[in-house]
Amino acid sequence: MEKRQELHDARRQRQWQHLTSLGVLLGLVFTAGGLVYTARTWETGQKTLDSAVQGQVTDRYTKAVEQLGSAKPDVRLGGIYALQRLATDSPRDQETIRNVLAAFVRNHDLCKTDQKSLPKQCTTTKTSDFKKLSYLRPGADVRAALTIAAALSSENGGAILNGADFSQIQFPGADLILVKLPRTNLASVQLQGAALIGADLQHSYLGGARLGGAQMSGAQLSEALLSFADLEEADLAGARLRGSDIHSSNLRGTNLTSAILDYADLSDADLRGANLNGASLRNADLRGTDLRGTNLKLVVGKTRDEMQRVAIVDNTTLF
Repeated sequence: MEKRQELHDARRQRQWQHLTSLGVLLGLVFTAGGLVYTARTWETGQKTLDSAVQGQVTDRYTKAVEQLGSAKPDVRLGGIYALQRLATDSPRDQETIRNVLAAFVRNHDLCKTDQKSLPKQCTTTKTSDFKKLSYLRPGADVRAALTIAAALSSENGGAILNGADFSQIQFPGADLILVKLPRTNLASVQLQGAALIGADLQHSYLGGARLGGAQMSGAQLSEALLSFADLEEADLAGARLRGSDIHSSNLRGTNLTSAILDYADLSDADLRGANLNGASLRNADLRGTDLRGTNLKLVVGKTRDEMQRVAIVDNTTLF
């Protein structure tokens, strides 16, 4: 009798166990369904949010670009800083914003032909004449766009020519002291007589640039490309040109006292009458470099024999 009762109780217990397992299974199914629904709801909400954010970005960009076309300098400046903020908030739009700012600079250079009267710096042809003229200050909006566009290039770590494009801009005699333009395209720019003291032009492309008479003491030009550039009578005292490419450039009468030219390519460059007193030329390439009338006293990194062997010298060269 007791065994029969035990069997009966066991059957009843198994039935409850089945019901409990079924309940757990149904709970899991409902939970899984709820999770799927929640995930799909979140995904839909995220797409809606992304769409709304992108719409706000587009509206901000459109408004800022419209401000750039204003006749009022303050409004243009506001548009430039709005684009800078937008570049921070939307990294994927940085390249577009950089290009817009670079185009703004190119369209607002100091020597635009549609101006009623051009500054004297735009019509001067003699390098020595720039020393008689006062420096021109680009508008606050132009300088801001110049700086911000270059900064975006640097933050992206872009290689030369992949940075901001300021090629062929005309800022002769401009006050650009301490300007930061690393990794930028400055091909064929006109910066004759410009004040670029302490400027940061590292890794920039300045091929064919016109920098005659420019004040560039202490400028940072390491790894810059300056081939075929005109630097006649420019002041590069104490400038850092380590690893720069200056081959075939005009450096006649240039002041390079105490400049760092280690590993620089000066092959076929014209340095007649230049002052390299105390300059560092370790591993610099001087093949075919014209050093007639050049002051090479206290030069570091090259012996007299080494320079005479590869460069063009005569009895006017000062060793």
